[in-house]
Amino acid sequence: MDATSKRRWYQFSLRALLIGVTVTSILCGWVANYRFRMASAAGHEEKAMWCRIGSKYSIRGMVDAETGALMDRHTAESLREAVEHEHLAEAYRQAAWQPWIVIRETPAP
Repeated sequence: MDATSKRRWYQFSLRALLIGVTVTSILCGWVANYRFRMASAAGHEEKAMWCRIGSKYSIRGMVDAETGALMDRHTAESLREAVEHEHLAEAYRQAAWQPWIVIRETPAP
């Protein structure tokens, strides 16, 4: 009998060890990226919610196109910020499944 046939079941080659470590590290990296992106999405959803709540309790200013209610500059800015956070949350949710997507958090001018 040669040396390879005498191996016990728990003996592995260095190649198998390196392949196993590589696969495990890729899976751990994907899971970490997924969790980070989903946590970022949840954070932006929460910020959007608070912006919308803050805009409801503002008084005086411009007229809202949907309701005809008065809005001030702070309310309009708060609503714009809420929409921005909702878009970012959706982008992070999509990027959780497509990790090659790059998300820029700075708003467009």
